[in-house]
Amino acid sequence: MSGPDGPRPSRAALLLVLGALTWVPARYGVMTTWNGTWLGLDYTGWNRAVLIPLALLAGGAITAARTAATRAAAAWSVVATGFSLSWLGVAVEFVLGGGLRGGPRDLAVGGWTIYLIGTAVTAVGALVLAAALVRRNGRTAVAAVVAGVAILAWPPLLAAGLDGLAVVDQLLVGLSWGVVGLLDRSRSTMRGLPATA
Repeated sequence: MSGPDGPRPSRAALLLVLGALTWVPARYGVMTTWNGTWLGLDYTGWNRAVLIPLALLAGGAITAARTAATRAAAAWSVVATGFSLSWLGVAVEFVLGGGLRGGPRDLAVGGWTIYLIGTAVTAVGALVLAAALVRRNGRTAVAAVVAGVAILAWPPLLAAGLDGLAVVDQLLVGLSWGVVGLLDRSRSTMRGLPATA
């Protein structure tokens, strides 16, 4: 669909881009406030703020799954499941439990575990999405690969104590999903294909 100023983004694209735009500051806040604050929020506050981009990204993936071709729809469903699990993990750890510092340890560990499972599922979904799109939309496939690889790289970077690289990695995750959404906007009108097909 085109408007007077060019292609209109699909609902899925809008949600993905909004998710990416909110992911970047939220994850930066999480990654840099363990011993302090940024823009008035501490580590717990920024983790709670991550619920917003996770909800937007999950919504974008769910919406994309409804309009995509069969193989891509399955991949988008996996991505949506991953983001939803991550959202649940954050909610358990930081809303129900108050985080490792301020709440019951069992809830914190349980939420963290759910979050990590969600990130792994999201990464797998991103790579499956890339495989589904590679022939018809190579640029979106590349962005999905970057998102998937960046998600998988994050835990090893943390484990290795490479905190600065882990911050950059998390920003790259968000930006990659934003690129997926932006490419969806241009592709849907250039080729006449359904959005996120």
